[in-house]
Amino acid sequence: MEACISSPHQSLKKDEFYALLEAADLGVITPLRDGMNTTSMEFVIAQERTKKSPLVLSEFMGISQHMSEALQVNPWDLGVRICSVPDVAAAMNTGLLMSEASKASRHAALHRVVTTHTSHTWASVLVKMLLSQMSGQTTAKRTPYIPKDRLKESYDRAKKRLFLFDYDGTLTPIVKTPSMALPSPDALLALTKLASDPANIVYIVSGRDQAFLETHLGHIRHLGMSAEHGGFIREPQNGEREWVNFTEKLDMSWMEEVAEVFRYYTERTTGSHIEVKKSSITWHYRSSDPEWGLFQCRQCQDLLENNLVPKRPIEVLVGKKNLEVRPIAVNKGEIVKRILYLNPDAEFIFCAGDDKTDEDMFRALLLFPTSLSGKATMEAPLSVTLASGKGSESEEPPVELAILPEDIYTTAVGHSSKRTLAGWHVTTPEEVIDHMLYVVGEKNLSAGTPESTESGSGESKSSL
Repeated sequence: MEACISSPHQSLKKDEFYALLEAADLGVITPLRDGMNTTSMEFVIAQERTKKSPLVLSEFMGISQHMSEALQVNPWDLGVRICSVPDVAAAMNTGLLMSEASKASRHAALHRVVTTHTSHTWASVLVKMLLSQMSGQTTAKRTPYIPKDRLKESYDRAKKRLFLFDYDGTLTPIVKTPSMALPSPDALLALTKLASDPANIVYIVSGRDQAFLETHLGHIRHLGMSAEHGGFIREPQNGEREWVNFTEKLDMSWMEEVAEVFRYYTERTTGSHIEVKKSSITWHYRSSDPEWGLFQCRQCQDLLENNLVPKRPIEVLVGKKNLEVRPIAVNKGEIVKRILYLNPDAEFIFCAGDDKTDEDMFRALLLFPTSLSGKATMEAPLSVTLASGKGSESEEPPVELAILPEDIYTTAVGHSSKRTLAGWHVTTPEEVIDHMLYVVGEKNLSAGTPESTESGSGESKSSL
């Protein structure tokens, strides 16, 4: 006899409800959205002394990532398989035909999860996470406007300086067509003047590919470049033209799996397209209907984070009208760590960016605990060991840094209310360039001097 509970709006007494849970041959709980679903836990407890029947769960439930022994399904699946996730009917058939031994082993694992992850456990973990974030150094905050005079004073005092610039939204305004985001004469002048000073180490740390950076900035001597969010780097010394690929030693087999998911959503989202780079893959929906595109983006994000991220060394980034997947080991923060590790004698750091990917750079430059102001030391980052071919970070010695906290200028481009890990802000890319021209003693080529305007603007940004 198979018991079935299929009337969610029907009121049942508790004893009747639990009796049905005990008698069921299969539990099927497939909400499209759910947080902490207790019915799945109650089913496991109810089955402990009866049939130990299997459980079919929606992968979009908050509890599903902890109940890995349940048969997880995509409730939206109408027969098309995504990432080898079975449809609901197939999972139900598997559960009903499952052997007794398999039922018992799966149930034992689920029972262990349910009895150890109690409401008290969840509450305790949540409170600890909240307390750890309160007043934490990595908590985003409102930022003051960066003063030119203070920046100039620190610049003149330092014997060696690092400059780290994002490209789109930082050196050039955001435009709807990414290929039209070209550097202005003022931007080229500022970069040329900075890079020509032997005391300066200047890098563009961008999501753009190598070809774009080479085409528009490659003529500037002694300018370092990092492409594809830290996947590639070209060192500035002696006009070096060779790019180092950090993804060569990484497992990139996940890209085809992600591409399969992106193709699924591209077919269902008019105007969307897929951009494949050497170290990442991005789904763009800038030309789609805004509401439908955002809805599909969230669906796709949930699918990736619940199915691929736990199994693969990747992370999902939600950008402006795009969704990007990249290796965990490749990001702008790792490149910044590499540059700083190889230049520990730097006494001045200016780092500017405007979006979420640039927060990795700002985070990498949080070198000093709030209670300390002495010298900082730095372990060899992964980007150093990958390039050197050594298999362990311990093979590269830690270095002592010459930089002091007051000489680190992490600068977010945008309104002061923008939540960021940066210590300072400017409002527009023009102000970033104006500050750089000021510290090198140059004037703007364009008429007038940009003024600070505390208002954000800009078109949709690609994964740049």
